[in-house]
Amino acid sequence: MKLIVFLPMIIFIAVFILLVGGFLFIILKIVNKTKNSYWKGKVIEKLYHAIRENPEIKTTTDYFTLVVKTDEGLIRKVAVRKDMYESTEVGDTLEKPKGKLNPVKIS
Repeated sequence: MKLIVFLPMIIFIAVFILLVGGFLFIILKIVNKTKNSYWKGKVIEKLYHAIRENPEIKTTTDYFTLVVKTDEGLIRKVAVRKDMYESTEVGDTLEKPKGKLNPVKIS
């Protein structure tokens, strides 16, 4: 009798754990792929977007992006913090070292 009562809860918990585990696995795989990549290139454009998410509160969220043309000829859009965005100019060289998540400015 107890099995009949608890079986739906056990199934729900098992499905929930599988979904959360799958989601975490995908996130970890993306982070790992990013950390294992290496590229170097020049900044060709700076993009800034301010999005007002809630007009009643009058707050905005700022998004800073650097567009980089790698030495291999690929175009990468890299989200960066405000301080890096402000200290980087078009023509500067960025390098994304293997083992790191974010690029660094090298010139």
